[in-house]
Amino acid sequence: MKRLFCIAVVGVFALSAQAFTTSSHVAPHQVRQSFAREFGNVKEVNWSPLKENLTKASFMLDDQEVSAFFDNAGDLVATTVSLQKHQLPIKLRLAIDAKLGSVLLSEMYYVEHASETAYYFNAVKDGQTKTYQAFDNGRITEVKLGWMK
Repeated sequence: MKRLFCIAVVGVFALSAQAFTTSSHVAPHQVRQSFAREFGNVKEVNWSPLKENLTKASFMLDDQEVSAFFDNAGDLVATTVSLQKHQLPIKLRLAIDAKLGSVLLSEMYYVEHASETAYYFNAVKDGQTKTYQAFDNGRITEVKLGWMK
């Protein structure tokens, strides 16, 4: 009876872990708990271990690509959401047009971290791709980010 109980407990934990992941990596327990608190019952989550003791959760929420980054203690560090140019604040769109002219924008994300929201995007002009960081106030700066390329 005791052995059957242990097998049942292991089975329940295996099923609950499977409900939180679609990849071969299973996130730490604290991270999965924090994810459930922050984002509710998301069915398909792709977990990826990252450098700096971070875990990335990639998933769809309201038809948008979302990535959430957690430290090993389960604290939400940042959230990124994929977006289109028309979803940027108007002031920022005008600043991009004024500063960069006619460029092809790609891989656009906004990152929420603490009380600040930053926007990141690649701009392609004349075959050259540059990555920029921008803010609601229209400030735009070229940056070097490995995860955007």
